[in-house]
Parts: sequence; C-alpha cells; structure tokens
Amino acid sequence: MKEEVQAPGPVYNFSELSRSLRNNIRPAEREKVEADFKQEIGNLISEIDRFIPNLKALDYYDAL
Repeated sequence: MKEEVQAPGPVYNFSELSRSLRNNIRPAEREKVEADFKQEIGNLISEIDRFIPNLKALDYYDAL
C-alpha cells in the first residue's frame, strides 16, 4: 500500500505587520485578520492564474 505524501501548505510570514496587529490582538481577531490575508492571497493567486494563458500565447508568438 502506498502512502500519499502531501506537500505542506503555504507558509505565511506576518512579521511585516504592524506591532499592534501582531501583539495586541485577541485570538479571535487574529484568526479573522489571518483569514482575511489568506483570502486576499488567494484572490491574487487566482488573478495571476488568469494571466497564464496570455503568457503562453506570448511565448508562442515569440517563437514565430
């Protein structure tokens, strides 16, 4: 039986957040802020993924 090895998820570095967000925040608020950042990151990744077909078209055009 093969064991599936899953790649670890993304690691987020929140060290650049303001000190007030890092230290003076309740756990529930921290989770909400973290969820908001993760959602924004997901939105940006989706936006980048939409450009991939266009980049492939540019590569094809350059090859001509």
